[in-house]
Amino acid sequence: MKRALISVAMMAAISFGAVATELEITTENNHEREIATGEAIQDFVDSHDVSSWMFTNRLHVDLRTIPHSHPVLTLHTRNLEYLPSLYSTYLHEQIHWHLTANRDATEAAKAEIAKLLGPAKTGFPYGSDDEDATYMHVIVCYLEIDAMRKIFGDDTAAEVLAYWQKDHYTWYMNKWRRTAMRWARSSTATVCAFKSTHWPRATHDL
Repeated sequence: MKRALISVAMMAAISFGAVATELEITTENNHEREIATGEAIQDFVDSHDVSSWMFTNRLHVDLRTIPHSHPVLTLHTRNLEYLPSLYSTYLHEQIHWHLTANRDATEAAKAEIAKLLGPAKTGFPYGSDDEDATYMHVIVCYLEIDAMRKIFGDDTAAEVLAYWQKDHYTWYMNKWRRTAMRWARSSTATVCAFKSTHWPRATHDL
């Protein structure tokens, strides 16, 4: 297996206790699309303040994989033609790292989301394989779109949301506005604690 390594300077001080001083990008096949994807992520982190969403400094790019967060954050190359979706996917996988590090709050938030939304629609393209993982992705996707809004503004975030609404996680993405509003207005302890303690910058509707 061939691997190419790209290193870029990163901010040393990362919020929420996450620290990354150097971004390491490897490729599975040293394919030109893998390299281009790595370079696009390099440009993204170099040109935008993404420090609040950086929880791992490692990125692997594999032409044929399904993006995933662990054990190494891994992206495929299909979003190369529409860079906002690539950036959004990268943030999505970074957010998984944050939730994994905050399991108790995440589990409490998932339980509250189940009450807010009711039974989840699972399986591609609607959600994950089961309800538990789908509720997890409600949190991830909520924070992902919120991050895109903070980094790029309302128009780009709305455009990316519309893209995902026709691509995957469609059950939740098509409920994003309603859920975001209800979650932002919720006075329940679990949701408020998650928002204020674990992601204080999260906002609400587009």
